[in-house]
Amino acid sequence: MMAWVQLVIGGAFIVIGLLTLCVAVFGVFRFHYVLNRMHSAAMGDSLGILFIIFGLMILSGFHLSTLKLALIIVFFWLAGPVSSHMICKLEVLINENLKELYKSLDFSMENVFINYSSNILNTSLFNKEKFIKKSLYGIHRDKIEMCLDNKIIEKFSSTGQKKTFILLCLYSFIKIIEENRKISIITLLDDFEAALDKKRAEFIKNIFSNSRQVLYTGVDNTRLNFENVINIK
Repeated sequence: MMAWVQLVIGGAFIVIGLLTLCVAVFGVFRFHYVLNRMHSAAMGDSLGILFIIFGLMILSGFHLSTLKLALIIVFFWLAGPVSSHMICKLEVLINENLKELYKSLDFSMENVFINYSSNILNTSLFNKEKFIKKSLYGIHRDKIEMCLDNKIIEKFSSTGQKKTFILLCLYSFIKIIEENRKISIITLLDDFEAALDKKRAEFIKNIFSNSRQVLYTGVDNTRLNFENVINIK
C-alpha cells in the first residue's frame, strides 16, 4: 500500500514539473521582450526541475541518492535565480550607461541602445524552412542588435560610429563589473585611434583611463595628450 502511495505522490510531482517546463518553453517562444522570456526560462529551471527532482526523491526512497538529488535542488536554486538576475540587470544597465555616455559625448541626436531581436512573430518562416530544408524559426536564431537612431548600426553607420559604440559598450561592461566587485580591470585597447576623430578619441581615452590601467596600441597615437604614459616602441 505504501509503495502505491509513494508512486502516486512521486508521479504527481513529476507530472507537475513537466507541465511547468512545458509552460516555460511556451513562454520562451511566445514572449517577445527579453526580460519576459528570461523570467519564463528561469521558472522552468527553478520550479519545474524542483518538482521533478522532488518526485524522484519520493520514488527512490530516502538514502544516499536522495541526498544527492537534494544537493542538485540546492545548486539549481542558488545558481539559477542569481544568474538570471545578473543577466537581466546587465541588460538594463548597459542601455542606461550607453545613453548617459552618449549624452556626455554631446551626441544627443544619436539614440543608442542594444536590442534583443526575436523572429518568433514571423510565422512565414515555416514555409521557407520547408523549401530550403533548414531551421530558420526559433530562439536559436535570435539576434542581439546594436541600434543607433532606431537603425541597426552594422548596416548603415560609419566605421567611427561603430567603433565608438563598441568601445562604449565595453566600458559599460567594465564599469558594471568594477562597481560590483570593487576592483579595477586592466584594459587593452588595440589600434585605439583608428577611425576615431579627435573628440571621440579624447572622450573615450578619458573615461577608460579613470583610475584604471589601460594599454593602448596603434600605429601612431600622437594626436592625443597622454599623461602618465609609458611609450613602448
